[in-house]
Order: sequence, then C-alpha cells, then structure tokens
Amino acid sequence: MHGPFLPIYGSGAILILFINHLSNGVIWKSFIFSIIVCTIMELCTGLTMEKLFKVRYWDYRNIPGNIKGYVAPTVSLFWGILSMSLNLFIHPWVSSLLTYVPFDVLETITYALTICIAVDFTLSFIESMDLRRTLEEIASKNKEIQKIKETLTEKKQSLSDNIISLKDYSKLLQIETKNLLNHKLTEISKNNPIRSKHALNVLRRNPAVISIKYVEELKEFLKHGKR
Repeated sequence: MHGPFLPIYGSGAILILFINHLSNGVIWKSFIFSIIVCTIMELCTGLTMEKLFKVRYWDYRNIPGNIKGYVAPTVSLFWGILSMSLNLFIHPWVSSLLTYVPFDVLETITYALTICIAVDFTLSFIESMDLRRTLEEIASKNKEIQKIKETLTEKKQSLSDNIISLKDYSKLLQIETKNLLNHKLTEISKNNPIRSKHALNVLRRNPAVISIKYVEELKEFLKHGKR
C-alpha cells in the first residue's frame, strides 16, 4: 500500500489482543495461541495473494522448516514475541495515552483513517491487478515470439548445406529475437501506459516481490522499467 498501512498487520494485532482477552491474560497461553493464529493467517494471506495477483510479497524458502515459502518456524516465533510486546507494553501504553484525547477527536481521527485506508487499499488492489495483467500479457507475447523463433529456426535448418548463409542467418536470428523482445515490452508500455506505471509502482514499493509462475516475465519487465 502507499501509506503506512498494512491490513494483515492491523488485523493480526486485533486478533492478538482478542486472543489475549480469551486467554485471561495468561502469558504462555496467549503466546502459543498467537503463534498459531498468526502463522495460519500468514499462510492463508500468502496463498490468497499469490492466487489473486500471481506474485509473492514475501518468500521464506531460504529459511529452514518453511512451508512452501509462506511461513517458517523462526518467523512464527517472531510473531509470538511481537504479540507479547503488544500485550505487555505497546497496547497498555497506547491505551493510557488515548485517555488524554477527547472522544470527539478520536472519532474524527478514526473516520479519517478509515477513509484513507479504504482509498489506499482500493488503489493498491487496482495496481496489483495491473501488475498481474502486465505479466500475463508479457507471457502471451513470449509465446508469440517463441513461435516466430521456431519458424526462423526451421528456416535456418534448411540452410545447413550453405555455411555462409547459415552464419549470416544465425546472426539475423539473434538480432531479430532481441528486436522482438524490445518491441514487445515497448508495445505493452505504450498500449497501456497507466497499467504499466501501476505495475512498476507496485514493484518499487515492494522490491522483494517474486513470481513463481512468471519468473522470466517479471525479470524482463523490471529490466525494461529501469531504462
């Protein structure tokens, strides 16, 4: 998202406070249940976002014991420690601080933040979908280029009896392929400038984004976007 808002963290914090309430403030219960709930939440969110946007916003595959790169034991432990910090220090301090703020002011701030978060979420969702559509379009163009390359390769094989023509054609094939790739990305950017801009915005705000399905397409788009 554009602003300092992350729905998964905000929702997670509310769940942690609710878990602590159900645990009657018993630290070890709250700690264990927070780990379980946060891990399930992170797993479900990761799966849903990749299914929807075709990219991952985090990847734990290099951490031992991870599950498909979505969750990992050390990260889950971190959530447990963070939940204890929230319950024991952060929430009590913030709650006491808010007692000095008039209710009308708190209500106004709440409404304002709700509107900001809703607008930010909507814009971020649109941009993430534009990233998906851009990657899908690049993948479609790649298939077209592959068909052209296959046709050119067949032509090249028919020239195998002529060494000079074969060498010239090999150079032509390399040049033609490079031109096709550059033209493809330029065409996508020109035809859908707003969508391409949105896609680049997502990648700039989230440099750790990866795509399991569109690995090469994401690399191509990033390389083209840096020009």
